[in-house]
Amino acid sequence: MTETDHNRAAAFLTEETRSKIAVLADAIVPAETDRPSATEARVHTSGMDSALTARPDLIDPLARVLDHVDEHGTDALSSADESDLTKIVELILVCYFMAPKARFAIDYPGQRVMPIAEGETEYYLSDGELVEPVLRRGSLWRSDGSDHQKPAQPAASAR
Repeated sequence: MTETDHNRAAAFLTEETRSKIAVLADAIVPAETDRPSATEARVHTSGMDSALTARPDLIDPLARVLDHVDEHGTDALSSADESDLTKIVELILVCYFMAPKARFAIDYPGQRVMPIAEGETEYYLSDGELVEPVLRRGSLWRSDGSDHQKPAQPAASAR
């Protein structure tokens, strides 16, 4: 993350844009009796600041989805560009689950460091059945989803 990324995110996130993000976010994550809405979890403020500073490449897709919502309303989200909408739904969900209020509501403390016990690595690596399918498959990497490989369906005998 560079100073330019931070500046770009800060320039994009005006009060007007944040208001539009709040409407969109609440359409995606509405409040339930036992969990907060996206805006109650502050998705449109601190969560979005962090996310767009880290991922400024999502500013343009977010702007396009917000323009679509401005023009057609949240009821027409399904007619937005699928690639843009997928990225923005994931962005909003990431911001939501980064929020302490949302994590508390689902009793999720967040990721924790779990030390590996002595000998545990060897135990898992000694069982070739555990890592063999991963080694056979090879590494998978996706940057924007366009090069995503779907895993092969398990063989009928493995089900």
